[in-house]
Amino acid sequence: MAITISNPTNSTIMLEEVIVSGIDFAETTDCGKELAAGAKCSIQIAFQPAISGERTGNLVIATSGGNLPHFVPLTGTGE
Repeated sequence: MAITISNPTNSTIMLEEVIVSGIDFAETTDCGKELAAGAKCSIQIAFQPAISGERTGNLVIATSGGNLPHFVPLTGTGE
């Protein structure tokens, strides 16, 4: 799954962390450490279930400036 993040502001945003929680999910990104004003970047999420059944996790995107992190809930079903 691909998730696109964008910066609608007029200034650069510093991306402190882009991580996933949950042992069943992995991420790769082309975002780098800075997201320029008006820019977009992509985060790829891979689901590799360790066991069968419903699995959950979160994508966490932390930015600079004292902003609260953004959370994207992740779910999948292992077979």
